[in-house]
Amino acid sequence: MIETPKTKRLAAVTIILVGFVLISSLAGLLNVNMYKTFMSDNMIPQAVAQDIVSLVVALALIFVLKAMRQGAPRCAWIWSGLVAYLFYAYALYAFDRIYTPFYPLYLSIFSLSLFGLGLLFTSLQPEALTLSTYSRQPRTLFAAYFLLNSILVLVNWIPAVINSISTKTPPEVNTIFVLDLTLFIPLMIVGAVQLWKKTLLGHSLTGMLLIKAGVMGLSIFLGQLLMSGYSFSSNSLMATLFAIQGFGGLILSVIFIRRLEIR
Repeated sequence: MIETPKTKRLAAVTIILVGFVLISSLAGLLNVNMYKTFMSDNMIPQAVAQDIVSLVVALALIFVLKAMRQGAPRCAWIWSGLVAYLFYAYALYAFDRIYTPFYPLYLSIFSLSLFGLGLLFTSLQPEALTLSTYSRQPRTLFAAYFLLNSILVLVNWIPAVINSISTKTPPEVNTIFVLDLTLFIPLMIVGAVQLWKKTLLGHSLTGMLLIKAGVMGLSIFLGQLLMSGYSFSSNSLMATLFAIQGFGGLILSVIFIRRLEIR
């Protein structure tokens, strides 16, 4: 990636973002009780899992940024996926009103993630991507993964939304429904269609969505594993589905990144 004013700003945003995530995630792990006022007990394991994964993502971003600045353009897609995960994760804390003392950081991480993604996608140089990349990518596999994830989410979320409407009881994690049904599921469907059309948009969305879905899937899977430690029974079906989403997404991400052609 050529160093430009935009990429310099991207580096600054990343450094600040990493600092805020490290502070907020470590604070959550060191003082889990601060979440109890704002969420039910059975959601605490998922908050712990999210903080663990967010901590790992923040550390990974340090190495990814270093690689990008040393001339590894493939890392731009890794960066986009990791930051998309942070955007999603901290949107949950921001919009579901988790008003811990670190709430201002949640808002800042959400805002910086969105701003950083905008900077990245306006900094990418389309001419650096060769169309021959598509001949080396298993586009059908990526598209199938996106469509399968979309179907699984819709099958689970739509009945839950209908139930909340009929019972007039808003769900505890309403932001998940909003983000999935209005943003990430439409993006996955668009990504699948654009993959078939071999467009730059499909190419750009694929890396980000694969990594974001993989990391988020692992976060939810870890939350299910932690349930027993908090005297709750885990949902084996949900754990299995999100394990498939998580590990599947990350495996496909590796395939995508390794087969990128940059010139």
